[in-house]
Amino acid sequence: MEEIMDWTDNFTENLMSEPTTSQSRTIAVERITQLWIEYALMESSLRQFKKAQQVFDSALADPIAGKCKLLYIEYASYCKDRGKLANAQKVYVKGVTTPELAVETTDGIWLSFLQLMRSQGNRNL
Repeated sequence: MEEIMDWTDNFTENLMSEPTTSQSRTIAVERITQLWIEYALMESSLRQFKKAQQVFDSALADPIAGKCKLLYIEYASYCKDRGKLANAQKVYVKGVTTPELAVETTDGIWLSFLQLMRSQGNRNL
């Protein structure tokens, strides 16, 4: 986890202050987010489910990964796969209410949330 935080610090200190394109910033954000996700999934594959949830929670608190819709969708999917539907709903709600996420970003989170609700028998949504 410390290494991922180092990547985040490097991004914050260097890439944000350098004249880079928005595409290169987006790629860096996605890669940092993917590191968090892979770390959480690795813990889950080792049957360390509480640790995996802690990693996902730490990723949500990360100033870089916490702004990426992929993280919210993957975390909610992880919760759903583990049968923790209430937790999945909480992750989706957190994603759509996070002020740092753009409206375009939350659209994907809303759609995933809607699919979850419909799969649980809420067909009228």
